[in-house]
Amino acid sequence: RIHARDLGSPILGDPVYGSRPWAVGRGVFPETIEAQILGINRQMLHAWILGFSHPATSAWLQFEARLPADFTKILEALEVFRD
Repeated sequence: RIHARDLGSPILGDPVYGSRPWAVGRGVFPETIEAQILGINRQMLHAWILGFSHPATSAWLQFEARLPADFTKILEALEVFRD
């Protein structure tokens, strides 16, 4: 998370390393998007796929998880800013 911040892309909703508080309330985002961003109460950090070798059996284990609904809603709202 700290590396993301240092690269100029902090994780939205990260209470420790920041989520660009200077942007919210300063006209950077339209009001409708700001309302959604201000309503975030967790880090917008998600792993779609995680995999690792089981430490005892060496069997490959892989897990997939869809994006949570609140995450998807924010991504859809921010889509207009995508290059």
